[in-house]
Amino acid sequence: MNLILLVMLNQSNRKIVGPIAWLLGKCITALYNFFSMFGIENAALCIFVFTFIMRALMIPIYYRQQKTTLLMSRMNPELQAIQEKYKGKNDTASQQKMAMETQELYQKYGSNPMSGCLPLLITFPIMIALYEVIQNIPAYIPAIKNIYLQAADAIHGQSGYVDTLNGLITGNTAKLVSGADVNSIIDVISKFTKAQWQNLASAFPSASDTITAAGAQIAKVNNVFGICQITDTPKFTNITIIIPLIAAFTQWLATKLSMANQPQTAGNDQAAAMNKSMNIFMPIMTGFFCLTFPVGIGIYWIAGNLFMLIQQLIFNKMLKKVDVDELIKKNQEKAAKKRAKRKDIPTTEAFNRYANVSTKSIATMDTENLEKTKKSSGNYKKGVTKRVKDYKITDYYRKEGEYHTTDIAAVANMLKKDDE
Repeated sequence: MNLILLVMLNQSNRKIVGPIAWLLGKCITALYNFFSMFGIENAALCIFVFTFIMRALMIPIYYRQQKTTLLMSRMNPELQAIQEKYKGKNDTASQQKMAMETQELYQKYGSNPMSGCLPLLITFPIMIALYEVIQNIPAYIPAIKNIYLQAADAIHGQSGYVDTLNGLITGNTAKLVSGADVNSIIDVISKFTKAQWQNLASAFPSASDTITAAGAQIAKVNNVFGICQITDTPKFTNITIIIPLIAAFTQWLATKLSMANQPQTAGNDQAAAMNKSMNIFMPIMTGFFCLTFPVGIGIYWIAGNLFMLIQQLIFNKMLKKVDVDELIKKNQEKAAKKRAKRKDIPTTEAFNRYANVSTKSIATMDTENLEKTKKSSGNYKKGVTKRVKDYKITDYYRKEGEYHTTDIAAVANMLKKDDE
């Protein structure tokens, strides 16, 4: 018998993604139950609405990010001046000064260079967790599990059901072991395409009516715009390719619209080149992800992009009324309160302290090394300081005997002797 794996109808137990997937499952279940009250049972619709709700809750974060972008348009000339000032200076001292001046500039405007990363830190784990939910929908949405359970119970009572099911499995879906329970059967058939459901009904003639009815209901639940199933993986050879194409196009529109508030840079400045590349890279990345993951991820991305488009149109109108000087003043006051609360010291003083501490550490280390050398060697003793014309020579630890130097030639002989 070939090596086969037991698959269980379990939720993700990954440390970070697992709890997020559990929470998403609860949210989508609530939406599914709500729409079911009106006779609408569709997982794709639930994902679409869930994405809109999630993005709506994040509006304050996105608006704060947009205001930061507005600040950057005012800061950018000064930031470029600092970069130009230290262009080509790669020594440690220059790099520290550039970092200090850059930090002081952000403090001057009350801005945080990392604030723009927050939306991505929130949305990316959600996308990964949503992938877990879509890959195993029956484990997270009980109402959908009950539909699969009808077919699984009918199959479980059939003779030789394990070998029959394993013969229908394609792709990377794990196969069943002997005596597999109904949860394991659900986990397998939840990955089946519409064509596989038809083959499943044919494989178990005595349970074909139950399987066909369950399959039709599952097809309705997983239906996406009437063109594919939520669990399908897009392919170039069929209509499912339209999902990643729509996702990439809406991403391009959303990115282009958001770039309208980006700080304008002259010439071939690195920031300008980065902005242009983002408008190309983001749609390509979106299309690639949606082509690799199930269609449900594409629905999530399309919904997010559509919401972003509407949101950005509103933000652009609102930002035109923002007084940048007043925004800077408020940011400075907030930043000052935070620094006072944390008892932070000014950037310049912090760098000076760091430099002093570093110098003291080096001096302490040298002193300790000298003391160790003195104690470990019996023929060392403290030397004397000699002056030779305009040169001051400190003879810290010499071998037995004292040098009597009166000219440069004697100094050279002294150093030569030390080397020996």
